[in-house]
Amino acid sequence: LMGALVFGTIMHYIEVDAESGFDSVLYACWWAAVTMTTVGYGDMTPQTNIGKAFGSMILFISMIYIALPMTLIVSKFNTALEDWKQQERTQIYYKKKEDELRNGGDEETGGSPAPR
Repeated sequence: LMGALVFGTIMHYIEVDAESGFDSVLYACWWAAVTMTTVGYGDMTPQTNIGKAFGSMILFISMIYIALPMTLIVSKFNTALEDWKQQERTQIYYKKKEDELRNGGDEETGGSPAPR
């Protein structure tokens, strides 16, 4: 939120004289939020060379601060999911073994008890 506000305000003052649609700070903040999230609707684009350079800089900075942490989050989620799946498999395995012991034999041999 602070990034969109700061970058939008700066972009508004860069593009205030150009006919680019940055008519107010709020419109510029909208553009900054869309640019920072890499959505890029294309409804507003900088017209001046300084504005284009600043917009490119915002995009690269936002990839570091928004997109890069997403890879870490997804990686941690994937690790947690794999751990959960392993726990489920382990619980199923032990439940099956417990059921085999209760039934008095091995289910693979037809449920008959082992010879004594």
